[in-house]
Parts: sequence; C-alpha cells; structure tokens
Amino acid sequence: MSLLQYGFERKRINKNDIFQEDQISEDEDNSNKDVKKSRIHEKTFKSKWLAEFSWLRYDEINKRMYCTLCMRHKKKNKFATEGATNISRKSAIKEHTNTEDHKDAEKLEKARIQMELLQKVHFSFNANTNHIIGIMRAVYFLAKKNLPFKLLPSILELIKESNSPNLLDGTITYTNYISGHEFLEAMSDTIKEEIWDELSNVTAFGMMIDESTDITTTKHLDIYVLYVTRKGILKTRFLCIIPLTQ
Repeated sequence: MSLLQYGFERKRINKNDIFQEDQISEDEDNSNKDVKKSRIHEKTFKSKWLAEFSWLRYDEINKRMYCTLCMRHKKKNKFATEGATNISRKSAIKEHTNTEDHKDAEKLEKARIQMELLQKVHFSFNANTNHIIGIMRAVYFLAKKNLPFKLLPSILELIKESNSPNLLDGTITYTNYISGHEFLEAMSDTIKEEIWDELSNVTAFGMMIDESTDITTTKHLDIYVLYVTRKGILKTRFLCIIPLTQ
C-alpha cells in the first residue's frame, strides 16, 4: 500500500535548501555567541579609565576598583575598603568622585602635597644657608691669617673631604676666589656698620694712627679708634687703612 494512491505527492528534497537551513542555524548560533561575547565585554573594566581618573586602581585578580586617595586618608567607603565590584560602570566611578568622602580626600591630598613642598623648600633653604656660612668661615679664616684667596677652593675641598655636613648638603657652590672676595666685602661692610653704630653712642673716644707697608711695599696709614661704651667698657678697634700718596 502506498500513500500516493491517497493523493499524496512525492516531493524531491533539494540539497541547497538543506544547506541554507544549516547555514541559517549556524548564523543564529554565531549571533548568539556574539551577543554573549558583547555582554561579557560590557562587564569588563576599561583600562583607559585609569588614565582618566589618576586616583583609580584596579585589582585584576579580584575584579574590584579602589580609590587610592580615600585609602590613603582612611575613608570608610567601598572604594577605600573592600573595593567596588561594579567594574563595568563608569558612572559608578563618577558617582564616587562626587561623594563627600572623595572630595574631602582630595582636599587632604592637596594639603599633604603643599606641606611636602614647604618642607622641601625649608630644607633646601637651610642647606644653602649652612653652605654659605661654611664658605664664609673659610673666607674669614684666610683673611685673618693673611692668606691668599686662591687657596679658597683647596680649603673648601679639604672641608668636604672631612665630611662637613654644611658643604655637602648645599646645592650651590661659591667656591672660587672671586666669590671669596665678594663674601669678604660683605663681611667687611657688616663689621663697619657695627663699629660706626657703636661709635655713635659712646661717652669718649680717641684715634691712633700708624704707618705700615703691605706685601706690595705700598705704604698705608692704619687708623684705630679707642672708645668707652656707655657700659664703661674700653675697646680698641681697627677702623680703616688709607694709602699714602707721598
């Protein structure tokens, strides 16, 4: 018995139709895979956010986001403690930026940076001041011992080799003999001002003049002053030298 006698027709199966159906099924499967991949990709952390938010840190292993500012300043929000888990949402990062905790942490961080800068400037100022004082002491020693200033670089090098902290910590030099003369003039002007200020307020004074010859055989008049202060202290101070023209 055949179904053909009841009016059924024999239909030829087309191989192309089977191939098209298989292709459609395969395309649907690939489309579903692409959707799944897209969803997975959407749930991942974007590394470019690290450049946009300098305080942001991402834990690749635990898949969490952290705020380094809030962590440093001991805040109690998720970004500072256990870490934020909504790693695919940039809006979560922006929301954290607008929180009071984060704003306060930013203010504290700015204050910390400013304090560090002030400390560095203060340290640098002290180091440079000590450096100059060390050089001036060397200049004073050479002048007092009547030694030439061309020895200044050698004297300072000797002090450095002795591990003097004053000269080692300085960021400036002034170690040549020209600078030595400038320091000597500055010290000389200071001493002159002190002497004249004291002479303007004495009860009595006198002058001593003596002739001398320096190492270049140039004759000078050495002028000294004797005076009594208001406290009754007798002092003798060298005042100046005047070259003799005749």
